[in-house]
Amino acid sequence: MASQEKQGTASTKPLSFKILAAPSTSVHEARLGKLLRIGRRGVETPNYFTLSSRGSVPHLSQDTVRNHTAITGIHTALEDYYAEAVQKLKPDIAFSMADVVHSKPGAKRKEKMGDRTQSWLKDIISAVEDDDDKATGTAVFAPVLPIETEEQSYYLDALKDDFAGSISGLVLYDTTSVLSIPDGLSCLPRVLTADVRNPHKLLEAVAVGLDIFVVPFIGSATDAGIALDFSFPVQKPEGSNAPLQLGIDMWSDSYAVDTSPLRHDCDCYTCTFHHRAYLQHLLSAKEMLGWVLLQIHNHRVMDYFFAGIRSCINDGSFDGQMKAFGQIYEPELPEKTGQGPRTRGYQHKSEGGGEPRMNPRLTVHWMMEKRNSQKHLYLAPALTHTLLRSRALQKCSDEIPFQGCIRPQNFGFSNLQVRLERMSRALRPLFVTVTWGAGGSTSSGSLQLVELCQRQLGLTTCLHLTCTNMKKKLIDHALEEVKALGVRNILALRGDPPREEEYRLQSEEGTEDEEESNDHFVWAIDLVKYIRRTHGDYFCIGVAAYPEGHAGESHPVDQDPKHDLPYLVEKMKAGADFVMTQLFYDEHAYISFEKMLREHESGVFATIPIIPGLMPIQNYQILKRTTKLSHCKLPQQFLEKLEDVRGNDEAVKRVGVDILSEMVENIKKVKSKGPRGFHFYTLNLEKAVGFLLEKCDLIPFDQSLDPNDSLAIDDFALPNGIEANSPTTNGVSSPIPMTSRHRVDSTASQDQLTTSTSLKTSPASPPSRATTLAISHGLTPAGREATWDDYPNGRFGDHRSPAFGTPLTYSPTSLPVPPHVARALWGEPASPADITALFVSHLAGNPPHQLPWSESASLSPETALIQPQLHTLNSERNWWTIASQPAVDGIPSADPTHGWGPPGGFIFQKAFVEFFCSASDFHTHLLPYLRSEPVAPQISFYAGNAAGDFVSSEHSGAVHAVTWGSFPGKEIVTATMVEEVSFRAWVEEAFGRWAEWGRVVRSEESRKFLRRWRGRGGLLMLSGMGIGKGRRGVCGMF
Repeated sequence: MASQEKQGTASTKPLSFKILAAPSTSVHEARLGKLLRIGRRGVETPNYFTLSSRGSVPHLSQDTVRNHTAITGIHTALEDYYAEAVQKLKPDIAFSMADVVHSKPGAKRKEKMGDRTQSWLKDIISAVEDDDDKATGTAVFAPVLPIETEEQSYYLDALKDDFAGSISGLVLYDTTSVLSIPDGLSCLPRVLTADVRNPHKLLEAVAVGLDIFVVPFIGSATDAGIALDFSFPVQKPEGSNAPLQLGIDMWSDSYAVDTSPLRHDCDCYTCTFHHRAYLQHLLSAKEMLGWVLLQIHNHRVMDYFFAGIRSCINDGSFDGQMKAFGQIYEPELPEKTGQGPRTRGYQHKSEGGGEPRMNPRLTVHWMMEKRNSQKHLYLAPALTHTLLRSRALQKCSDEIPFQGCIRPQNFGFSNLQVRLERMSRALRPLFVTVTWGAGGSTSSGSLQLVELCQRQLGLTTCLHLTCTNMKKKLIDHALEEVKALGVRNILALRGDPPREEEYRLQSEEGTEDEEESNDHFVWAIDLVKYIRRTHGDYFCIGVAAYPEGHAGESHPVDQDPKHDLPYLVEKMKAGADFVMTQLFYDEHAYISFEKMLREHESGVFATIPIIPGLMPIQNYQILKRTTKLSHCKLPQQFLEKLEDVRGNDEAVKRVGVDILSEMVENIKKVKSKGPRGFHFYTLNLEKAVGFLLEKCDLIPFDQSLDPNDSLAIDDFALPNGIEANSPTTNGVSSPIPMTSRHRVDSTASQDQLTTSTSLKTSPASPPSRATTLAISHGLTPAGREATWDDYPNGRFGDHRSPAFGTPLTYSPTSLPVPPHVARALWGEPASPADITALFVSHLAGNPPHQLPWSESASLSPETALIQPQLHTLNSERNWWTIASQPAVDGIPSADPTHGWGPPGGFIFQKAFVEFFCSASDFHTHLLPYLRSEPVAPQISFYAGNAAGDFVSSEHSGAVHAVTWGSFPGKEIVTATMVEEVSFRAWVEEAFGRWAEWGRVVRSEESRKFLRRWRGRGGLLMLSGMGIGKGRRGVCGMF
């Protein structure tokens, strides 16, 4: 050990770190240091920061911390608005947020971890740089991710090259990450926030060169009634060979009359003025003073412990003393035997007592009841306000569940809450289902939506839970969370196929980490068995079925439900309670499928609920894509009806409602031998499903909930005498002609309807079902406002829509084709020239006919009009175009190339082009040109990259219309728009496809190239009326 004093950071930073004694041969050995900051006493390292909850040290008041502890620093975790909180609170140190998962991340998640973490680091640096006094501002510590060095190499390079002057330290989440620290940052202080379970793990972390620690076991030992009792260097009593305990369990009755201090060599307030008997009495009486005294003592023990560590590092005896410590002390802290303190709201969830909850949660579960020697399944509501009626499910063919989809956008989530509340009141579903993020990628969003449905809206909720690509710990977490929310219904699914087997290189075979395998959960039956084994009959478990057969898995040659049947039988025998099917459009296939199940010799399907899955038709292209990816047959007679109106989304919805209603009626005509319902995949859209349910008379009436329940909204008597089933209603064509059963008059209010009998309602009362249903149908001004986004709202949609970003199908990858097809189409590119060749060939109409960013296997007819310009961009500039359109000025909506929407309208569109380019091209050529005086007023642009960098010519919040239409009797319809939130979401997805492509290829050279380009490229979208004019078209500006 060489003694030295070295400055770790520049003096202009708010915090500096001096390495006082460092190893002479390796940077990954124990070292002495000192954190220095103006206005604060220095912190000698190795040392620890006390873990707090919302700024408070559990059990200790501020004066107790000041007078009776030697705490050197407090670590507080913030949940929301982190950058704003740092600016407001002005802490000494801010740990930048990191994209870290609790389980081991998969390959796809690893690609995004570095990008997101780098983006958040930029945000927090920008936030603290606003402080005028840099010397006394907040010091930023940058995360080092707990993944392999190669997986975060771009992020680590950025730390060293771009952020070294702005960061004052590093934050690590496991001890092995110290090996990933770049050489240029090795002199920065290192903080470990991992949950070190005991002093042995602390010593191991110190031994590899970590400096500051957050030590959760101090608080957990205090809560357990454990008085820490260890020292470093070791002081073992003479004549004793038994291993020493790391702590004393003060709940033990053996200390009831023991008047000795907790430790004889401890000078803390507790050991100076109190004894063990007093502590034991306080704990037994559940007096909070007992835990206060323990917390004071345990912190003092840690002070001694780290002081001993620093002393041993200084004199060179650390390694020997660490080995002796491991031999003399027990490996773990004593187990908790007492109940623990009363938990306060600012601390954590209660773990003890077992007392019943004061306010029981809404729980809806399956109940078995014998009646006439037969078993019937019942749904039993625990609270009266649930919308679920307590009646036999075999009668539930009149009731409907909905599926909701989760999105990451906050605006859409807020609007979704309003939409769900309206749909639940108007349509009265039996239950709602919520999809689960693949691999747990959006699990927090799923649970947030579950809580909204179950708790806030009082809807019985069923969670789709996938199991492949998910570790046991994440499955356990999900089940415990939904159980705490009162959810008792799970649809157990396999999910995406295991990723590692698909994408493993030959050189990687045989090296799979046991924790990265999916041995626990390979098939849905594994999840069913696990839930039954760990939770008994608490959950009602559903499983998926495929009326037309599961393509490519159970039987690769012939898609046939008979091949799937043995596996479905096994899932039922393993503990499943009901069956829910994949979407289909061939009702004859479903009727045959249900008959096969009901009559199966095993008898497992005889009386269970079998629920067919139906997806309302929203858009012709979406329908074609959905049926293709799900291997779902679209009958020829349905296809012919839709072909005639394929360019008119409104007409497609109208025909779609006719198709689905015909299917529903045909299924209802076939008497089922067991319970049956209808499950609708809504995509978070309400208008089409609302019309469908009303037309099929699937909405149950219940006048105990609403006196106006029998009212339908088939037509309206409006002030001008126009009826709703006439060609127009307030200027909007009525999508579906209906047969009148009741008449509802409009009042002066635009968003409420009252009956013609002038039934009076309180202004505070919620609108009637008829009113709410009219809004869901979009038949009133309030309804048109509520259903403004009633089209599949994805790539070029509005992020405020509840349907923005909703998944249309489940797909094993983010690529538009399976991995083996991707390799056949795009080969193994290893240079930009290889990528350019793919794009040029594609534009010429040659293979490949589909690229990673295209959903269709053919070029748009519009592309032919600007094909020469696009060829120039790709071949001469190496700017790879993925979307484009020419300018259009008032072309009739019936035009075969540009037309869409109802007849008699006119189409307008700005020209735009979207392409990938290198970062050097963007900063050197494109950005200066786009910001130049003659160009800036004519062209709008949005640009982003995988790291989260974003720049635009538009102000934040601006919405840039690209395609719109004007139609008779309708407001202007905007079909394509671009704005910051949706563009950022698309950038993340687009670069995610680069990452996915990098996992698909087999050669190491190709994989490295695709990863490298992803980290160095950018995506740029240009739009303006000037683009597309003149001879040079979209290339004119270049």
